[in-house]
Amino acid sequence: MTTPVTAAPISMAANTPAGTPAATPTPAAAGAEKRGILVGQLAPQFELQTLAAADRTLTLDDLLGKPTVLSFWTTWCPYCLRQTPVLVAGAGRYAGRGVQFVGIDVSEKIEAVAAYADQHAIAYPVLLDTDGQAAGAYGVDGYPTTYFLNAEGRIVAHQIGAMSDEQLTTFVEQLLNPK
Repeated sequence: MTTPVTAAPISMAANTPAGTPAATPTPAAAGAEKRGILVGQLAPQFELQTLAAADRTLTLDDLLGKPTVLSFWTTWCPYCLRQTPVLVAGAGRYAGRGVQFVGIDVSEKIEAVAAYADQHAIAYPVLLDTDGQAAGAYGVDGYPTTYFLNAEGRIVAHQIGAMSDEQLTTFVEQLLNPK
């Protein structure tokens, strides 16, 4: 069984996560809660252009209300290539259970991202982090990096490196059946 992790240095060759204790959210000001990348924290805000429509953006707030699998990736990453069919299949499998999948491509040209999404039949939304700011806010330092957010936008789990179907199932079940 894989343990959810938070951002930490990773050797992509090892491609194995390490466990991290849950964080205790800290109030920032007058009822506001500090956002961060640790399990238990509210995920950082973002606003990114969609691949499907250059004039449309999605924000973290747009994703609230449903559990979300948020995966940061690139087209050149071999681990992302290995994980893509797992996410595509998972998105189809969990759509009826209210789980949304969102891919965030980091710092690549739209043409390369569009070709990759078409080639791999990615049907879920793909967002373009053209300047890498969202990836920076989420502490991405290895690809793929995937966050599992509950319906309120709180981080439930975090995985660095490619996931197997079994690992994806374990993480999504944590979203659907919180303890």
